[in-house]
Amino acid sequence: MKKTVAVNWQYGTFTHSGWYQADNEDRSLLRIGTSEQGDPYAVAIIADGMGGYGSGAEASELALTMTKEWMDHVLPIVFAKENPLDELDHILGLLFHRINEHLVQTGVNNESKLGTTLSILILYKEVYLLHHTGDCRIYYRKQTGRIQQLTEDQTWVAEQVRLKKLSPLQAVKHPNRSVLLHCLGINPQLSVFRKKGYYDPYSLFMLCSDGLYTRFREDELDRLLLIVGRGQLDLPDICSELVNQALSRGANDNLTVMLLRPMTVYSTEKERLVRQLNSFYREKLPETGKKMASDLNEWVRKWRK
Repeated sequence: MKKTVAVNWQYGTFTHSGWYQADNEDRSLLRIGTSEQGDPYAVAIIADGMGGYGSGAEASELALTMTKEWMDHVLPIVFAKENPLDELDHILGLLFHRINEHLVQTGVNNESKLGTTLSILILYKEVYLLHHTGDCRIYYRKQTGRIQQLTEDQTWVAEQVRLKKLSPLQAVKHPNRSVLLHCLGINPQLSVFRKKGYYDPYSLFMLCSDGLYTRFREDELDRLLLIVGRGQLDLPDICSELVNQALSRGANDNLTVMLLRPMTVYSTEKERLVRQLNSFYREKLPETGKKMASDLNEWVRKWRK
């Protein structure tokens, strides 16, 4: 029997080719659904085709087409299982490798190269799962707290910063700041950044391409997303404002942004309290909290039957 859990997913998206760009090689997609157990989920995707190889739009379009087919045919099978999170990480990794192999082979057949970044975020219950390659970004912001970058930039300058050979300020101005170390379609050997964690209802996720975030300091993005948290603007309006501000700062690359916020309403006051305790255990008691949260989840599962 399905339980009564309503999620009003608030979302917005906006894209622009940028000044001086004839084509927009960015692609994005949002899929919202419900598992067999009645648990809502969302899948957010962003891809940025590599125009330097001449087939950036084709590469990002192929990546999204294959991801959509995966969501149509594979994802429903996984979400029909009692514990889909056990398999999601594995099958998402398989998807990245399948897309990479297809792009590499298509490039060989056409005597060209089809390169694209790809970042996929899945929200299910209170868990987020992301797989990422390239330099698009996924940010997370709680109602209280500062913006947090969940992904790692797979660029040459980001690697130099991690190795402490460049400062963040030097990286921003470095002539090699757009050089990617990893992406889909160029190398048969694939490096995928993975991350899994918990999120709170009413928190905010932002996916964006480098054409957008390179025009803002992180504190500026945080301030704009704070406005969202206060409910002063709708998410589509914030997306539009972010892109317009980037354009006013001379953005000459494709720009894409997606904002997503889960608005969860539980069926009973008891379930809402359980969820809050679960979140408290995980955050405030890092050593024992996971075990306590697991025990609490098992109790909730039995209680619902």
